[in-house]
Amino acid sequence: MISHFDSEELAPLAVTFAGAIKHGWAEHAAHDAVSRLPADEWIAQRQVPIAHGSDADYLLLGPPGAFCLSIAYEGWSPAMVEELDGRAQELKAFALSAYVGEIRCAVFLPLADGEPRYWSFDGGAAWVVGQGQLERWLYSFADRGFAREEIAYIRELTGLATQYQPQPLEIPRAHMG
Repeated sequence: MISHFDSEELAPLAVTFAGAIKHGWAEHAAHDAVSRLPADEWIAQRQVPIAHGSDADYLLLGPPGAFCLSIAYEGWSPAMVEELDGRAQELKAFALSAYVGEIRCAVFLPLADGEPRYWSFDGGAAWVVGQGQLERWLYSFADRGFAREEIAYIRELTGLATQYQPQPLEIPRAHMG
């Protein structure tokens, strides 16, 4: 086989792929953790659009309240906490203005061990939660959360009360002419 690249040229691509693979593992582990929440008590929505074109990795609504999660596969930074806190504030103003509780933020590290810890900086505050800790952390709060009837009503309003069935899409044929 003829080689077109030397190892130094391929190394950055391998690093990029390794990061993408770890990110995929973290996304899968986060989905598994969130999927274990009782469906009749929780809404766990992925990629929730927020003002200014950003989105929340997860918005969770359940008995203990509202939660905004950012998924990370290796570490976290004060900048990540600041951005997540800003997203939660925008989300509260944009879609949950009637909610009287606090939207709690967490950087969820589903591939890392560790007890939940609270971090606060000048630019924001958030929890950092490791694998196996998400459900226990969520239920550690006793705010005025969402009742089952409210969760059911939100599902009804959004059409989530029934299983989503994708509709076939007809792709138009190009005119040759």
